[in-house]
Amino acid sequence: MIHEHAFCMAQELGRAVHVDEVFHQTHVRKTTGDFVDQRSKKTYEEFESIYSQARSKAASYGGGSQLSPMDPVQEERIRKHSWFTAAGGKNSKGRLYGVGKVSQGYRLGDTLQEPGYGVPNSVKIIQLEEEVHQSREEARKSRRRLAKPGRRMSD
Repeated sequence: MIHEHAFCMAQELGRAVHVDEVFHQTHVRKTTGDFVDQRSKKTYEEFESIYSQARSKAASYGGGSQLSPMDPVQEERIRKHSWFTAAGGKNSKGRLYGVGKVSQGYRLGDTLQEPGYGVPNSVKIIQLEEEVHQSREEARKSRRRLAKPGRRMSD
């Protein structure tokens, strides 16, 4: 499933992944490096073209170059809009090509790390669960220490 690939990629990369990265991972044959079909190849090439043009336009408005770093939020917005356009928008079932059922909660402004996608959120959830676990352990130790008979206030 697409969301499992996105989750694994996010863990490997240590960051949220982009829809085009997941698409490329799931639609290119590992043995040959070719796309699995013409639609996937055409969609990805269209995405690259739209994305490149949009980055150039944004860079020219911002006074930078296409190669200079862009604000991550703006870049993600451009990337998402480019994918949405290249994929032809949502179909009649409300799905966006290349992201499977995950796209049902997808809105044009969503990013893969937002709740609409939820996949890389799993990485953040795991981190937060670990923090909660550590905090609970520290609280238990503190309660045990406070509950010991003969304890002085300076302990």
